[in-house]
Amino acid sequence: MIERLILQRFSVLAVALMAVASVTMPSVWTGTAMASNLLTPAQASRLGLTEAWRRQMQVPGGAQSIVDQQVHVIEGQVLEFVEVIEGAATPAGNGKSAPNSSTGGEGAISDLDVTSGLPKAEGVSPENAKVFARYRIDPFGPVETRLDKAEAERQARQQLRILERRGIKARITTRNAPLVRLYTLGNDGTLQCQDGESGELIWVVHVGSRSLGYGSLGVGTDSLTVINGSDFIRIDAANGNEITTQRIKSVPIHGAVHASDFSVVPTIRGGVECHPLSDTSLDPFMELVTGVATAIPTNAPGSPYIAWATDRGFVYFMELSGRPSVQFRVNTDGNVNGRLAAASGDRFFFGSDIGQVYAVHATRIGEILWNKPFGEPFYNRPLVHGDKVFIRSSYGSLFALNVDSGIMAWDRTTAGVDELIACFDDRLYVRMLSGVLAVIDASTGEIVQIISSVQVNKLLTNFVTNRLYLVDDSGAVQCLKPIGSDLPVVDVAMQSTAPKASVEESPVKTDETPNDSPKTADPFGAGASDPFGAGAPDPFGAGAGSDPFGAGGADPFGAGGAAPGGATQDPFGGDPFGN
Repeated sequence: MIERLILQRFSVLAVALMAVASVTMPSVWTGTAMASNLLTPAQASRLGLTEAWRRQMQVPGGAQSIVDQQVHVIEGQVLEFVEVIEGAATPAGNGKSAPNSSTGGEGAISDLDVTSGLPKAEGVSPENAKVFARYRIDPFGPVETRLDKAEAERQARQQLRILERRGIKARITTRNAPLVRLYTLGNDGTLQCQDGESGELIWVVHVGSRSLGYGSLGVGTDSLTVINGSDFIRIDAANGNEITTQRIKSVPIHGAVHASDFSVVPTIRGGVECHPLSDTSLDPFMELVTGVATAIPTNAPGSPYIAWATDRGFVYFMELSGRPSVQFRVNTDGNVNGRLAAASGDRFFFGSDIGQVYAVHATRIGEILWNKPFGEPFYNRPLVHGDKVFIRSSYGSLFALNVDSGIMAWDRTTAGVDELIACFDDRLYVRMLSGVLAVIDASTGEIVQIISSVQVNKLLTNFVTNRLYLVDDSGAVQCLKPIGSDLPVVDVAMQSTAPKASVEESPVKTDETPNDSPKTADPFGAGASDPFGAGAPDPFGAGAGSDPFGAGGADPFGAGGAAPGGATQDPFGGDPFGN
């Protein structure tokens, strides 16, 4: 009897302990479970965002098995839409479709708002115009969604008649949007291509051998480059089919980058190996420089220029048009260890490990726009957005510099920043040193939001469009867009169509060439004597002064300037091979 009573009491106590555990234990794990890598709808709404799509990547071991992910805007290709939009047409439009492109489309734009790209409808502000129907022109897509322009316009006219019967003023217009792709490479060789706006899987293939390892992807309009061990594998961007596989002559590091008509691969030999993309009958060639590349080269948007830093304190600028060659180099104060940032107009920005930040205009001879000391080491890649350059020091200080002068744009730096993820709508999305997601006002540097329950472990940076991409530990990708932003917009600094004259016509003032210097007289204008006219001696004729390249003049490229063995001296000084 006593034993039974003791057992009953122990049973009651055990049940009580289990009840307590069932109440307390979930609260402990809930804190851990709530730490997510993706945003909930409520959290996204607080940031002025909404989820565009969410997809699981086909990678073997979650986010940690992703070798490289890149968001890429396909140059020369756009998505075309026929829309039925709110508001009656202006007289300029006459109710007809008017081409419109946020990426530089052609056509009559007299009835379009320059900022929003939407038609100037009567009584409706363009940025708030409601879209009643949108038809994507896709003549080569799947049968169930295939739609040519004629059919899209027919459906739009039908929708317009329905709205008119209901007394709603509307009009038909066409819009272009950039074609965005998301490429993901796994450490097992799985390579997949998705639509950057819908997440739709376009193709997935297996490339190379897992045992050889992979480098970062080289991404271009027509093809991709996968570096697998010492194999250079070219993939057709349209369908994922393998085009060619070649052997790299040296040992590659970092991966590849596409620029102009070449895929450029840094090697441990000290230099880059350049593989032609269009004419595969041409042999690859090497460009040797002083030192080994510290990071993958960066190509300027829509430009033949690339640039990269080496471990010997130099930054090299190479042009990949005509006969590709290194044009000039910059001898930096300290080493540049991170990847460079590039913007339209052939501009490059980077910081060194002793705190110097540079802006360089890539030309045939090179032009340092400015360089400024800030006293903190820089290892991260900068971000160019609008009129600012954002760069983070290794101490976690985020600097905002004026893109034209290098002067601080904020009153002070923002502390505790680890990585830059994206920037649009004057908001800078970052990962803090604690790993959480935060939003910084790009105009003031103030932290406006911290989502402490969202841990950003895997970075998928997007400096090109107004989209935020997050990756969770399982390898799922979440794409978020600003509320009301139907179509992607390419950042002006990343547009290849941006006018280069913005830099060339407004150079930074220097002591040697002030902007306000008076114009010189036209030597060939009215009243000016022709130096080669009648009576003027021919400077190269008989009796003229000595020809600087003649027998009596020293040829700067002749025997006197030759290196031992007949090789040409390094135009940048010193032995480019480091011997």
